[in-house]
Amino acid sequence: MLDIKTLRENPDAARAGAMKKRMPDRAAAVDRALVIDAELRKLTTELDEMRATQKAMSRFSEPPPAGMITFTPSALPPVSRDEMRARKQAISDLEKRDKQLRADLEQQMALVPNIPDPEVPEGKDDTENVEVKRWGAVREFDFEPRAHYEIGEAQGWLDFTRAAAM
Repeated sequence: MLDIKTLRENPDAARAGAMKKRMPDRAAAVDRALVIDAELRKLTTELDEMRATQKAMSRFSEPPPAGMITFTPSALPPVSRDEMRARKQAISDLEKRDKQLRADLEQQMALVPNIPDPEVPEGKDDTENVEVKRWGAVREFDFEPRAHYEIGEAQGWLDFTRAAAM
């Protein structure tokens, strides 16, 4: 999965990469992810400001413990408990929205394909892949090789009928 910072800095490369991989629907996911990210960044700022204000207000909304020297700053008027509850509810609502946006962003980011290397040739599917390097010799068998699941079933290691019944 791409980093959101990479997507913010170079969305055109991500779109072009999706198109090169023949995934036009995934190119649209780049735009959706950027829209969600912008909304999330704005919401995060707003949420942080509300939390800071709530924290500052809560310091002066309750009476101080006995014997504590106190002062009341002129910038913050006394706050009622109803105002504090309303602010707490607003923060809770924003946190729910934040959680939902983060989940949506994660979903859209999962749809965005990695950016292919510029040297990768274009092709309609994997049948047009170019073999760049081969390591070792291809083994030749004097018998027809079987798949691993056929060998496992023949040896009694795998039981597909019993597994399907579960």
